[in-house]
Amino acid sequence: MTKSYSWDDVIAVLEQELNVGDDVLLRSVQIIADADAFTRAVYDRKKEIDDACRFFARNRSWPRVSPLIANCLIVRLDRARNAARFLRGRRSAPFVVPSPKCSMRRMLEYLLVDHWRVYGSYKFPRR
Repeated sequence: MTKSYSWDDVIAVLEQELNVGDDVLLRSVQIIADADAFTRAVYDRKKEIDDACRFFARNRSWPRVSPLIANCLIVRLDRARNAARFLRGRRSAPFVVPSPKCSMRRMLEYLLVDHWRVYGSYKFPRR
């Protein structure tokens, strides 16, 4: 039987990783100077970014990736944390309750890949 997790558990994992990821982000920001090139690269390497997110969801550790992919992963972690906070709600009862059989891996994968495709990618408009 898979242990069920709450949105608070997911938020804690994401916040811990974002604290670790700050150093990676600071190093990668210097490399990514052209916003248009960054946007094109994000679309060109979408599968690689999704795979890095799935790796993180499965292992809860950082994959070995280029600075561009690491930056994209950090952005997704940040957006996932915001989405989890929204889904948690402000009351004692969550707004959206995860399935009792939902694993941490699946909750993270949902936020980092599935939710991103629907709600997060609007931040990078297509040309």
